[in-house]
Amino acid sequence: MFQSISRWRTINVLALLVLGAAPCVAYLVHYTATPSMQNTSGWGVEEWLTTAWAASNLLLLVYFARTKKFLEAVISEQSQTRQAQNQAQKDLESLLNGVPYMLGYWDKTLHNRFSNKAYAQWLGITPETLLNKHISEFLNPARLAAATPLIEKA
Repeated sequence: MFQSISRWRTINVLALLVLGAAPCVAYLVHYTATPSMQNTSGWGVEEWLTTAWAASNLLLLVYFARTKKFLEAVISEQSQTRQAQNQAQKDLESLLNGVPYMLGYWDKTLHNRFSNKAYAQWLGITPETLLNKHISEFLNPARLAAATPLIEKA
């Protein structure tokens, strides 16, 4: 998805440069043209300049409409992905909280990253309170010293 956004951004810049430059080029051609270069029959430079300006504005409108649709699709896809992730997380938490055994995850620095309700109840706190706390806040020094060799093996 991010590659297509990056590609779209590159196309966006190029399109804006081309479409924005078209009227400027026509304007410069008009004012730098020698009298012999100016067309006396049919459309004059002013008509071509006006047409180029109108066409570039029309193309910009079409381009921005397509860009809007693309960005809406990206936002919709991201929203759906976020909703699916949130639902999966709720399902996993529900499953782990339904287990009557204490389940917890402590990272390498011994900070809690997850605990189910049984683990939190054993400590007498809520799982949210336990999150990101160091293990030394819940174990007394003697118990932590006894558990340290087992923790290091895990």
